[in-house]
Amino acid sequence: MTTPEFPRIIREVGFDFPFDFEKDPKKIWALDIPVTNIPIDSLLWHLEMPFWSSDQGYYDLSPNDLLIHPELSPVHFQKVLTADLRYPLDFVSYKGRDKIIDGLHRLTRYKMQGSLEIPARNIPLDLLLDAINR
Repeated sequence: MTTPEFPRIIREVGFDFPFDFEKDPKKIWALDIPVTNIPIDSLLWHLEMPFWSSDQGYYDLSPNDLLIHPELSPVHFQKVLTADLRYPLDFVSYKGRDKIIDGLHRLTRYKMQGSLEIPARNIPLDLLLDAINR
């Protein structure tokens, strides 16, 4: 069985360079980048995108949909509820938009809690590319 193609919207807002969301964040965690508090609003657009898959689909579930209908993916909802907020989100400014590298479940939890600011690290693109190409 072949994996379906990513939906068009995911291709449009995602990275156009190879990025392994399982392995690459671990490389980025090792970077010595300061943590600052940023307005949550700058990253909330992620919550409208179908970055997750429901139990019945493929890249068909946005974090906002999950917050309204947690039964669509009990696994992702549990990840949101248990997201460890001791760690900052990592994002990169890329093609005019701040894009999360690591921390979508945490961002969703912060939204659930009504947070206005979140701890985050802005990873410079050159350091990101260097880290993932090691």
